[in-house]
Amino acid sequence: MVYNFKKISQMKLFHFFTLVILFLFCFGCEGNDIQEKIISPVKFDGCKSLISSESINEVSFDKDCIQYQYNKEKSLSITHINAGMNCCPGNITAEINIEDNIITIIERETEHSCRCLCLYDLEYKITNLEEGEYKISIIESIINEDNKILEFDITLSFPTSGIFCVDRSNYPWGN
Repeated sequence: MVYNFKKISQMKLFHFFTLVILFLFCFGCEGNDIQEKIISPVKFDGCKSLISSESINEVSFDKDCIQYQYNKEKSLSITHINAGMNCCPGNITAEINIEDNIITIIERETEHSCRCLCLYDLEYKITNLEEGEYKISIIESIINEDNKILEFDITLSFPTSGIFCVDRSNYPWGN
C-alpha cells in the first residue's frame, strides 16, 4: 500500500481551513451584539456664550451632562450638554461603538485652530437599539485625568428619558 503524503497533507489543510471558517461564521451568529462603528454627523449650533449663567438646556456651565430619550421606534436620542471643545473645532464627529451592551461615543473635532475652548450641545441619534440594560460612556476630546469620565448605566424601555451629569470646575466649565 502506497500513501500519497502530499495529497493527505493538502486534504488535512483544506479540512482545517474549512473548520476555521465554519467556526468564525458560527461565532458571529451566536448573538454577539457587536455593531459596526458608526461615524455619526453631530448636530450642534456653535459655541455657547459664557455671559449667561445658564445654558440653553437649563444646565449650569459647571456641569457636563447627557440628556437622553428612548422611543417606541427603538431610537435613542442623546444630547451631550456642555461638551468642551476648541472654539474653532472644524467638523465635529462622533464614533459610536456598541459592544456587549456598552455604548461608547468618541467625540472628535477636525481642527484645533483657536487658542480657546468653548462649550457645545451635541446631538446624536442611535437607531434600531433593542430594549435592555446598557452602559453609556462618552470619550470627550479635552478631558484630562483629573476629570470623571461621563459614564452611566441605563435601562432602556419605552418610554425612557432622563439626564446624567458630572461636575466640572476646570476651563472651559465653571471658573
